[in-house]
Amino acid sequence: GAEVAGTYGQFYWQGEYYRYDIHRLGRAAAKFDGAYAQVAYTIGGKHIYTVACGCYSGVNPTAPFSPTKGGPGALEFALRYSWIDLTDRYNSSIPLALQPDAVNGGRQAAVTAGLNWYWNSNMLWKLNYIHTNLHKANPRTGGGPGVAAGLDIDALAVRWQVMF
Repeated sequence: GAEVAGTYGQFYWQGEYYRYDIHRLGRAAAKFDGAYAQVAYTIGGKHIYTVACGCYSGVNPTAPFSPTKGGPGALEFALRYSWIDLTDRYNSSIPLALQPDAVNGGRQAAVTAGLNWYWNSNMLWKLNYIHTNLHKANPRTGGGPGVAAGLDIDALAVRWQVMF
């Protein structure tokens, strides 16, 4: 795989592509691909690159949240797109039983929009809306063309995180 990340002022971006070759006993290796790309903009803090680990930190607010001192913390607006393809050597017009090396795991794509509120360098709130689409060919046991099965999922997630 390959990964890239960077910052420019309050902007942060990161992306990765990966390919997995799964070796299976008695069958041909299966090959799967996936990737993601994300961008974020932060008000009141930013991601810092740390040379020692070759990574970016979380956001450390310039004015940590404090009801008594009036510090607002930092807000981060984020957007992410990810996909994975878990299908290999599969032909929907042939019964799966006649394709011993085929994998029909489907394809999935997701879009996430997030709002993160960093109270300080150890605590944050996350609010995410996630829209996911799963597409999988549904083989017919009697042969003939398969019927596509799709599933759309919408989720709202809230999380309070404490980091040590």
